[in-house]
Amino acid sequence: MCLLPDRRGGRSVSGTRDRRVPAADQAICGSGITKVRLTGGEPLLRRGLVELVERLAAMRTFEHEPLDLALTTNGHLLDKLAAPLKAAGLNRVTVSMDAVDAPTFERITRVPGSFEKVLGGIRAAKRGPDTNQDQLRTDARL
Repeated sequence: MCLLPDRRGGRSVSGTRDRRVPAADQAICGSGITKVRLTGGEPLLRRGLVELVERLAAMRTFEHEPLDLALTTNGHLLDKLAAPLKAAGLNRVTVSMDAVDAPTFERITRVPGSFEKVLGGIRAAKRGPDTNQDQLRTDARL
């Protein structure tokens, strides 16, 4: 069984034969998964990412807890998406950085100004969408 939001904002129980629930939703809820990390290519380029995070955030585990939602990114688009993703239910973000100094980073990525842009995205993720909400947990990986 999988707990999914219904149209009235409450929760409804959906069995595995309910055709209104996509197979991915049922696979996540029905298999005991408690953590989901969005990776691969660059997830921030995915159209509909905020809506996907909202949908995942609405799911509940067997223990009726929300999924632990994380995302790995290169951070180039994080400055604009950090607040909407946090508001949608994202818990953590990992930023993979190619170097810790601007000249090396920009030489590797071949994008002028990219080091400061990525740092701006990390700062945006740490701020959270507003002062009343917790920030995203942010890790930078080299």
